[in-house]
Amino acid sequence: MNYIKSLQEENKQLKEIIARAQVEINQFNMFLVSPKFIGLENGERKDWISTGDTMRATREIQFILNESQIY
Repeated sequence: MNYIKSLQEENKQLKEIIARAQVEINQFNMFLVSPKFIGLENGERKDWISTGDTMRATREIQFILNESQIY
């Protein structure tokens, strides 16, 4: 495979990784605006989020983006 073809293939793969990371970020944003976090419950705000939820989302994004380090 010549150099230009290999760069094109690498570019394609990196774009796919970025697209997957964007999907994960969009899913996390949708989770943050879900009914779980909107309004009040028992007189208390419902917009608190656990660090576990946050860490899970950011770990998944990091995992996806770390795939790009193969190159």
